[in-house]
Amino acid sequence: MGLQLASVPGTVAALCAVCSIILVFTGWRQVILPHASSYVLILGIGTWLWVTGLQLRVGETIWDLGWLLICLVAVVMFVQLWRSGMTLSDSIVLCGQISIIAALWLIVDLLREAGDTWATSFTPLLISVIVGLVVGLMYSSASRSFIVVTGVLLCKEWLLQLRDKATLVMLFGTLSTADEWWMTYVICRFSALVVLYAERFVMYMRRE
Repeated sequence: MGLQLASVPGTVAALCAVCSIILVFTGWRQVILPHASSYVLILGIGTWLWVTGLQLRVGETIWDLGWLLICLVAVVMFVQLWRSGMTLSDSIVLCGQISIIAALWLIVDLLREAGDTWATSFTPLLISVIVGLVVGLMYSSASRSFIVVTGVLLCKEWLLQLRDKATLVMLFGTLSTADEWWMTYVICRFSALVVLYAERFVMYMRRE
């Protein structure tokens, strides 16, 4: 049987958020965001836990406040990268990678909904793990990983609702999306750290 998300949407996200707070308390904040202080991380994750499930309507779109918070943080990170010297070509490549991963994820989701035998083995949790591993191998930077994971899921949500022409109001940020985001990002950061420490170990062994 394939990996499956918890039967209650939001459970995986809540567990990952609580585990992230524990990691921060125990001195492993580099797993989440190494350049942010422990107080900022705890405040941010706590705020996310508090506002997730609350909704804000803006015109013809409805945003979950927890998801909106994550998206705003991603935007701030992108601006910081741009101000720190990120070129236009780098940003185009980043957006292109986000679009490609989101499109592939969406295709698998649609095939699974259609009952395709091959696609049904790819459960939401398994896809999150795979995408997390891919992004973690692509980027060691926590900021870039955060931006890519958030952008992929936001783009996938938008494309999925754009496909349904009967949708009058777009909803961004369900509890299932929260599950996917947290699982993808946590796996992404752990895989990036494994690669980092593996490279350091190889360099150390070469010096001996």
